[in-house]
This record gives sequence, C-alpha cells and structure tokens, in this order.
Amino acid sequence: LSVVLSIVAIGTFIVSTWQLFIDPYFYMGIKEGTEEFILQYRISSDLFRYGSIFTGVGQNEGGIAMGFLFVFFLFKNYEKYEIKYLALSGMMLFCVLITFARYVLMMAIMGIIFFLYYRYPRRRWSVYAVISILIVNVIIIYYANISNTLIFDQRVTSVTYLDRTISAGYFFDKFFWQHPIFGYGVSSWDYDLYRVGFPLGIHMGIVDIVFYGGIIGIIIYSLFLLQIHKYSLKVYKLSKNPIFIAYIPIFIAINMTAVFINIDYYGYYFMFAYLIISHKLLYPEISSSNEIIIKSNN
Repeated sequence: LSVVLSIVAIGTFIVSTWQLFIDPYFYMGIKEGTEEFILQYRISSDLFRYGSIFTGVGQNEGGIAMGFLFVFFLFKNYEKYEIKYLALSGMMLFCVLITFARYVLMMAIMGIIFFLYYRYPRRRWSVYAVISILIVNVIIIYYANISNTLIFDQRVTSVTYLDRTISAGYFFDKFFWQHPIFGYGVSSWDYDLYRVGFPLGIHMGIVDIVFYGGIIGIIIYSLFLLQIHKYSLKVYKLSKNPIFIAYIPIFIAINMTAVFINIDYYGYYFMFAYLIISHKLLYPEISSSNEIIIKSNN
C-alpha cells in the first residue's frame, strides 16, 4: 500500500509543480484565457492555482485525495521519523498549499494538529505555539500575494464566504420548520430554490443532510459516522497510531465549508479501506468468526 501511494504522491507532486511553474492549463478542462479561468484560478499576474483538483474523475476528487494522502504520510512518521515519509509528507503539503483551496488546506492543518497532539503529549502547548506562528506566517504570505487579486475577492472575502453563511441561515429561516422531521427528500442543490427567490444550494454538507433528511436524517448519518469513529478508536487502542481518529473530524470540518458529504469520493474510500484493513489485521477474530459461520453453513 505504501509503495503504491508513494508513486501516486510523487506523480501528484510532479503534476502540481508542472502546473504551478510551467503550464497552468495542463489537465484543466478549461480553455486558456477564458473569463472562467481568470476569475477562478488566477492568483496574481503570473501565478495560477491549478485546476486539476476540480476536473478528472469527479469534482474536487483530487483535492480530498491530496488532503488524506498528506495525512497518511504524515502519520507514517508517528512512531519514528523516516526520511522517505518526511519527504513524501513535504511533497503532499506543497501540493495542498498550491491548490489555494480552503478545504484542502484545512485537512492538512487538522492532520498536523492531531499528529502533534498525540505524538507530543507533554509538549503540546509549546509545539502548538510554534505551529501557530508558522500558520500566521503562511497566512501573511498568502495575503500579501493575493489580497489584491480577483480570486481573493471572489473566493475568500465576499462571494463564497457569504454563500456558506447566508445559504445555511436562509435554510433554517425559510425551509427547516416546514419539514423538520424528514426533510425534503433531495439535496438543496437538486431542489428548485429559484422559485422561492434563492438561487443557491446550501454550501455546508452537514446542513445539506438536514435539508435532505431532516432531524431523522442527520441522526442516522451521525450514527453512521460514530460507528466509523468507534472502529478508529479500537484500532488506536492496539496500534497506538491515531491516524484514524483524525478521519471523522476532518470529514465533518470540510463539510462545514463545502458539500462533500457523499462517501463515494476516492479519498474517503482510501481512508475507509485502510481502516477496515487495519481493523481486520488487529482484530483477526472478526474474519475468523465469519469463516466459521460460512463453513458451518456449507
């Protein structure tokens, strides 16, 4: 698994570097020089965020995968630091940073916080102080480079930031109390909101679940996430590696700023499959009992 993912990480790093420094239109799905490209991808006069995370297999598939690949390689250094995993973590962090996508950056930051919290239990606050200084410096550098650009206005300060707060507030004000128990049966993005004067779906996945299934829906979905988290805690109990404890909190966090609630993103699949494999390796009685049941039935 590590070998295959290492190849994926190196390939991602090469493509990301190529898109940043050589050809920003490489594997984009958007024509060079179009207004759509300039508005959504231009960082500064000669710098563009690369768009391959928004195309390919599916919308934002690449972004979610990069976030969890960074977490994977970072936690490979949990027991002891290894040069190859530090290098791969650095490559993926570089890829994460130059997406200029909030949710991808959030995944990396949360992964680092969980990693440091568990790896340095006696020095947590001093480590967090250093990380906070680094994060502030990154923000300052980002701000200095993109504060006067279209992407900063369109993607950070006004339009998409307000989309997230306004759409959720509008839902609870105008929609929730009409169908609070079972919801509307569809995503807000599939509901005809134009007819009520609000042309946007809800930009927060957790709230969109409430729109879809009401109180019952969010309870069922929460139980599903809780079950995954319980398996994560069991694996941590034996392996002492807390990588999976970060899984669900990261999932919830990015779904408070975007709508990636469906489990069929391959970044989610990768973490889920990795959890299942780890659980079966650490708790072999699960698979053994299943084999006994199958043999007895035959």
